[in-house]
Amino acid sequence: MEEHGATAQELRLLLSITSGMTRAKDFISAIKVVLDEICKATPWEFGELWLPIPRGSDLECSSVWCAKGESFKGFRESRQGLRLRLGHGLPGRVWAAQKLEWLNDTTLDEESSEAEAARKHGLRAALGVPILAGGRVMAVLVSFMTVLCPVDRRLAEIIATVA
Repeated sequence: MEEHGATAQELRLLLSITSGMTRAKDFISAIKVVLDEICKATPWEFGELWLPIPRGSDLECSSVWCAKGESFKGFRESRQGLRLRLGHGLPGRVWAAQKLEWLNDTTLDEESSEAEAARKHGLRAALGVPILAGGRVMAVLVSFMTVLCPVDRRLAEIIATVA
């Protein structure tokens, strides 16, 4: 019975995202819808969008984000405009590999310089998902939650499918 409930919840998430995206006027608006719906319908408490710098080898944390509550304001401020090189930090690794990465505990992420900010603000689990088009990464979605969270392959697959 539980699986049936999870399936209905997943279907509602996909429908709300699809509905919102059809009303979006551009790519950034559509991504905002995706982030908002993921934050509303899943345990992920904070989400942000990373965009490649045109003709560069950096990603930049964009102004597009979502959060459950005001407690992430300091974290958001520390990230705004931050740039990461290809392969660096969770967003950079996702960009380089072109596949999702789930960290069940950010405190164990030795390779990520920005992980210290996540730890400082109590964010523990993280998920990075590439948005692919034509074989290249158009953007990277990164979501966080305040609790440790083992990989939920089903949820990861849904978010990756949407992306």
